[in-house]
Amino acid sequence: MTRCCFGVAAVLLACGGPAAPTAIVFPPLDLNYEQRDFRDEIIYEALTDRIDDANPDNDVIDGVGVVPGELARYQGGDWQGLTRRLPYIRDLGATAIWISPIVDNVARESEQDGYHGYWASDFTRLNPHFGTLEDLQAMVEAAHDLGLRVFLDIAPNHAGPVFYYDLNGDGQLSADELEPPFTGAGPYSVPLTWTQHPALFLGAAAAGEPLTAPGATLERLSLQERHFHRRGNFADFSNPTQVQLGDFPTGSSGLRDLATEDPQVIQGLIDTNAEWIRLTDVDGLRLDAVPCIERNFWVKFCEGLRQRLRAAGKQNFFLFGEVFSDDPATVASYTALPGSMDSAFDFSFKHDVVENYVLQGGSAAAARPALDRDRVFYSTRAQPNGVALDPWQARVAFIDNHDTGRLLSELADPRAVQLALTLLFTLDAIPSLYYGTEQGFRGGYGDVGREPLWSSGFSQNDTEYRRIQQLVVVRREHVALRRGALTVLFASEHDGRSNDADAGILAFERNGDGDRVLVAVNAHAFQSSRTEVVSGFSSGTTLRDALGSGAEFEVGTAGRVVLQLTARQNVVLVAD
Repeated sequence: MTRCCFGVAAVLLACGGPAAPTAIVFPPLDLNYEQRDFRDEIIYEALTDRIDDANPDNDVIDGVGVVPGELARYQGGDWQGLTRRLPYIRDLGATAIWISPIVDNVARESEQDGYHGYWASDFTRLNPHFGTLEDLQAMVEAAHDLGLRVFLDIAPNHAGPVFYYDLNGDGQLSADELEPPFTGAGPYSVPLTWTQHPALFLGAAAAGEPLTAPGATLERLSLQERHFHRRGNFADFSNPTQVQLGDFPTGSSGLRDLATEDPQVIQGLIDTNAEWIRLTDVDGLRLDAVPCIERNFWVKFCEGLRQRLRAAGKQNFFLFGEVFSDDPATVASYTALPGSMDSAFDFSFKHDVVENYVLQGGSAAAARPALDRDRVFYSTRAQPNGVALDPWQARVAFIDNHDTGRLLSELADPRAVQLALTLLFTLDAIPSLYYGTEQGFRGGYGDVGREPLWSSGFSQNDTEYRRIQQLVVVRREHVALRRGALTVLFASEHDGRSNDADAGILAFERNGDGDRVLVAVNAHAFQSSRTEVVSGFSSGTTLRDALGSGAEFEVGTAGRVVLQLTARQNVVLVAD
């Protein structure tokens, strides 16, 4: 299929129908990725181990190797594989790629491997299962050549299972010493059995140091007992003390919680990440497990990192965090302190709109706050020296990711996924796609939702891939979908179990820079529903579905539009 981005013609299938592919000119995207407005981004989340295995030489490292088909184990993807598949990602319409953590990991535990990257064993070394520094640098350079930004995932809250608690002092590892319960009385005063020796960088590389290895002038801070909280695993996710001081439970061995209030640890995390950014030239960081660290850390870390990057001439660097909460006030609070992260993932959209409204048939009215009213919780000011957008404008929306399981595993109805995708691409947020969504992957929660992408054959002709391309085309064609204000026109009080005439309907308008778009969806799985809205379009205007369904609607007196939508129908209406 002809490539569909950066102004090249593409062949795309009309939405949801059997009609022959229609030739569409993909609107051009500014190739100057360093200056591009972040509201123009479409992020593609790529677990490195699951995209493509281009170098079999790194499939086995120190006796730990690929176990094909066992998704809790390494599958063989690497940075060379990512490089090879960047055109596929670019052709989908993505403008940025978010890759899993790069540092060396505890390779294997009894139930799982560290293929995902969140079990750091040494923050100063790269994960050899993914390749070399040269491989990583080549991947970032190739992405930049294609106009793609690269965002790197980091987990500053913890190291992997690098030590165990010798509770009985016998020098032998017992089962109850893998994940001892959280203690509120202070650190466990028992010997630690170290299995790995993690380290952080301290200092900054000297000006002009080559990019062939970490700076020779950097010190390595070998992490000791005092650099960890040593409280055992937390069990109560609603208890901030446990969450911030406890080891993160994994089911086999806890992730050891760093003492992130320690000035030396804070500086080490700043210096370490600044060095990897210097060496790789990535464009942003996805910040893992944000609520597991006290808020003041994030101000110190983000301010310190931005200061280092500015001194090196790197600006417009994106810092966005994972605040795993469906409470919008909680999510927003981590972006409110001046100097903290630019934005966060929009878990309210995921929970209220995608899960409750689209998948579970809840009412549109209950989903509405996530679309407009939750904005009151967010600061209206951009972070100093950040990306020049306020946290609401820069928030990152998603329908599924590596932690939540895939939508098709929850509801095996492709129409529901298409509807969720339409909302994702028309929301006033930065869309983030989880790899494999474009191939109709159906894996559930955890490892089984992290299938190798190569099992799809990297098809660019299937319905899901083309559907996403269509949505990208429409988003790029209409500045209102990237810059415009969002106004909810109608949100039915009647849920998907109701047979009321308007049950399941949600309609909102995006308006800005002389452009206007009306988005209307019916999440009801079984019935056609009907309502009337007052739009901003002029009377007598014919509205057509930009997604190519052929649906048309006439604008009546005072901008009124009668919306009659079949079950799961979704339209993006523009003036004909």
